[in-house]
Amino acid sequence: MRDTEFYDPDREPFQEEEQEIVGPDIWQRLSKVVMALIFICVIAAALRLFIPEIERRNQLEQQAQHFEKLSAEKTAKVAQLQKEYDLLKNDREYLETVARDRLDLMKDGETIIRLDRSINEAGSKK
Repeated sequence: MRDTEFYDPDREPFQEEEQEIVGPDIWQRLSKVVMALIFICVIAAALRLFIPEIERRNQLEQQAQHFEKLSAEKTAKVAQLQKEYDLLKNDREYLETVARDRLDLMKDGETIIRLDRSINEAGSKK
């Protein structure tokens, strides 16, 4: 049995525990709220640090795409010029045609008819 020296009949053990629960319950809730606020602050700080870097990365990716497109265009131009160079170097007829066209020369018995596109476009606009 219980020792009577430690037993106090006026004291109800369950009532004190209920009163003590009310106090710590508030502190537990406040502690959870503070932890949530700290978590939100950490997330906000991380976003503030990383959003400019993400935007910078997107800009760099756009620039990379632009340069890739530019590189493809230049590669196509180089291929065209290389083909024209090979034709000028190896094809005598092509060389004569280009030379006569650029120098406004013609062979005997040849008639040259030039169409100026700017005049045709201006005439059709009127």
